[in-house]
Amino acid sequence: MKFTLMLKRFAFIALLAAVAVAGGALLPALAGAAQGTVRIDSAQAGAGQKADITLSARDVGTPGIGAWTIDVSYDPATVSVVECEAEHGGICNEAFAEDVVRVAGISLAGLMGDTDLAGISFRCEQAGVSLLGVSIDVLSDASLGEPQPIDASVLTGTLTCSEEPPPPTPTPVAPTPTVVAPTPTDAPAEPPASEPEKAPGDADCDEDVDSIDAAHVLQFEARLLAEIACPENADANHDGRVGPIDAAIILQTSAGLLG
Repeated sequence: MKFTLMLKRFAFIALLAAVAVAGGALLPALAGAAQGTVRIDSAQAGAGQKADITLSARDVGTPGIGAWTIDVSYDPATVSVVECEAEHGGICNEAFAEDVVRVAGISLAGLMGDTDLAGISFRCEQAGVSLLGVSIDVLSDASLGEPQPIDASVLTGTLTCSEEPPPPTPTPVAPTPTVVAPTPTDAPAEPPASEPEKAPGDADCDEDVDSIDAAHVLQFEARLLAEIACPENADANHDGRVGPIDAAIILQTSAGLLG
């Protein structure tokens, strides 16, 4: 009887030890959830030549990236931006600032693991080295209704431009003819427009919350749109700012994932 009791106690202690070991093994995974690194690659090219650079997220855990706004800075005296193509339905604004490209996007499913966010083509204007900086303006996870911020690290890159013969002179482009607008004629004054009703998510005031509203919000975030028809509606999470998190919530609503 005493021997049996000792065996039971030993088995219970062994079980507790196994649970503790298993729990310890899970801690790193939980601590690393929804974290990762945003990086931009480095490259080399000759003066007048192009270099394709990738902006990506690496080692992102569950539930993945749901909304992002990332700025890539460069030295405009050394390089210029030729083109930017965003991945996963995102958008680019190559002319966000004189020395900044902005990349913004949303994902309902969440981007996990290693994911390319955009491909940016630079051209070397002269010999030198341009730092390619990465600045995270918004990076949140794909949690439904309440996206949470992701504390990601950043890795910058460089574009090294070497001496090369100057590129051929581009073919001149014919000037665009000036169009003179007709002189407006007197017209009866229209009655003042009524105030649009507030409907969370209805950024374009068409009385419907859909993916077009999310697209408007993303375009506004990237400064491709100067204004939004109903900014009060566009601020879906009521935090005082219209950005990619609002676009994610609008898209979740449009997909029927939120009430």
